[in-house]
Amino acid sequence: MAIDPTRSGIGQSIAARRQERGLTQSQLGEAAGLDQTVISRIESGQRGLDALELVSLSRALEVEIVDLLLPNTPADRAEVLAYRLRQEDPGVAEALAWVDRFIANLTWLESEVGDA
Repeated sequence: MAIDPTRSGIGQSIAARRQERGLTQSQLGEAAGLDQTVISRIESGQRGLDALELVSLSRALEVEIVDLLLPNTPADRAEVLAYRLRQEDPGVAEALAWVDRFIANLTWLESEVGDA
């Protein structure tokens, strides 16, 4: 599983999303209601962030919170879904055994269609 919920992992994810959007740390800070120095320290892993800051950053970056906590890959999304479903019903793990193969096939299909 590619989950890195450490300060540095979350900070790197925020930095990557910010850069994808072409924003400076100052611009992101302004949009999220945080100072540029706070953004810098979060991205470098020197500072953690609370839930409200995480919500503010996800809104400013126009992504879901899970996108800041996990790399944006279909396999990781499936893992998050499986985790949430298992919390609701521990017996659901067997029912989700097909998900990994489905994701692999979907990824292959997308690559084939994209090359056409």
